[in-house]
Amino acid sequence: FSPSGPTFRLGYAGSEGSFTYALGVGYRGGPTLGLRAGYVAPPFSLGGRLELGPAPSLAPFTSFGLGLGYQESPFALGLDLSSSGLWGFLEWQEAPFALRLEGRQEATGARLQLLGSYAFRFPVPEEATLALGGYEEVPLEGRVELLGRPVRGARVEGGLAPVATDAP
Repeated sequence: FSPSGPTFRLGYAGSEGSFTYALGVGYRGGPTLGLRAGYVAPPFSLGGRLELGPAPSLAPFTSFGLGLGYQESPFALGLDLSSSGLWGFLEWQEAPFALRLEGRQEATGARLQLLGSYAFRFPVPEEATLALGGYEEVPLEGRVELLGRPVRGARVEGGLAPVATDAP
């Protein structure tokens, strides 16, 4: 449930060799229908999606996108071009740490976001194992998010220059 109303999704996904697909139906202010298809040839992936459904004004809309990805441990990157804008990420995962930089460019402006996580496991002394319910290790996990402020393009001599705004 969100401020704009209830959301419900139901889907089916599968694959045939390197080809993957997903079909989804749902409700988000009205009925929606979505189709995703992709091709995976490690370390690369290529995917597309199409979604049909009502906009908040109840007029029909179509959302589409095309994505390209690369994943070679411990690095991954992706780029997604859609009807609403451009989105991309760069990710590094090396246990017990992970960092992810995401960027989004839409009609409302640009946004950068840096996410980090960590996951440690500490051994528990044998004397304390029973006190902790029989656990031999205690996990310590967390997530750190640094959200960028939206950036709005402003006309300057020679093109567009990013201008930070105070909106979240």
